[in-house]
Amino acid sequence: MSGLSGAQGYRQISLPPEVVAKLSLTLGDVRLYETSGDVKTEVPYLLEAAETAAVRGEVAFEIMNKSYSGAACFVTLRQRTRKTVNEIVLEFGEDNFDRYLTLEGSLDGAKWLTVAERLRVVSIRNAFVSYTYTTLNFTPSDYPYFRLKIPELKPERVNFRGATVSNFQSPQTSLDTLPVASWKVGTLAKTQQTEVLITLGTLGTLGTMYAVSRIELSFKKGKDFYRTVEASYKTQSAETAKMENLRPELKRDFWQSLTGTIFSSLEPSVIDAPDVRATALRVLINDRDNKPLEITGVRVLAVPQRLIAEFAPQKNYTLHYGKPGDRKPSYDLVYFKDSIPANLASLALGTEEMITQPASQPSQLESKWWLWAVMGVIIIVIGLFSFQMLRSTGPAQE
Repeated sequence: MSGLSGAQGYRQISLPPEVVAKLSLTLGDVRLYETSGDVKTEVPYLLEAAETAAVRGEVAFEIMNKSYSGAACFVTLRQRTRKTVNEIVLEFGEDNFDRYLTLEGSLDGAKWLTVAERLRVVSIRNAFVSYTYTTLNFTPSDYPYFRLKIPELKPERVNFRGATVSNFQSPQTSLDTLPVASWKVGTLAKTQQTEVLITLGTLGTLGTMYAVSRIELSFKKGKDFYRTVEASYKTQSAETAKMENLRPELKRDFWQSLTGTIFSSLEPSVIDAPDVRATALRVLINDRDNKPLEITGVRVLAVPQRLIAEFAPQKNYTLHYGKPGDRKPSYDLVYFKDSIPANLASLALGTEEMITQPASQPSQLESKWWLWAVMGVIIIVIGLFSFQMLRSTGPAQE
């Protein structure tokens, strides 16, 4: 980064996944320098994960009434303060249902307009399955009144308990997409599982350990499904890869458990996990006696990392990372991060260059010790020869 323009101030640099993969697990081997000729001055920085969590702002609602008419239950909700909402989570006092709801809105509580139809809610509970999905998502609306039409499942009436109304906001920062070299799908007949093997990297970067935060699978649309899922990961070194090639029966011994979740046709098939470093991933879908699902796509994502520092105009800066043995730096800036502006201009990294360490040369002191050692050996050898010569030329005996 050279010849920066603009006034002096804080800027942010997004670190690509390929750069994060080269950092230590603590992310402490990063240094930012201001360079002027051969002089380097270390610049304090903050390294933090971007905010990628969704925001739910709960809105105060009250249930005005609940009534039954025909084969349906009607529930009317009223806002205490008029706000825009786009999500309602329902609570029922019953299990094992599958309903399609209608949501209506009104300005005066008398004339109703349709907001959304065929909003599906499901509950499955038995010896093998425990799953509930009662979230209604719809276009943002600010009606003072909302009404739910919930069909009854005869002979029992709807046991409606409550609702939580929110304004759901997607995160402003999206996750980084990691390169996937390949993904393969197989069937494990003995365990009735579908196995998805995902290799990270590109043809030139296989074996790179990427930071992984999320796995997304997409399926061919069709029949409804509910499957439990197990995910694991591999930190495969060159030695591990070589061993697997020599002994294929050891291939699965190196998988480490990541997390478990549920895939359902009602929700996106997403596996969120604590950040790990991995070269490959495995997803096991428990099909039991069901037909395996047809997988149409795989994505692997990571939380973006950004570096924040104060830059001066018309100065040159270099970013160093990946040096073995570097400890995590301690800067005063961490105690004053609240004073940094929320919206920062971004800087882009330039071309990456590999820094090679020159071969170490013996010091002058080490060279002198070697010289004295050689001279000592020579003196001892000369002494031995002289002793042997004196013995052989001793006085003759009479």
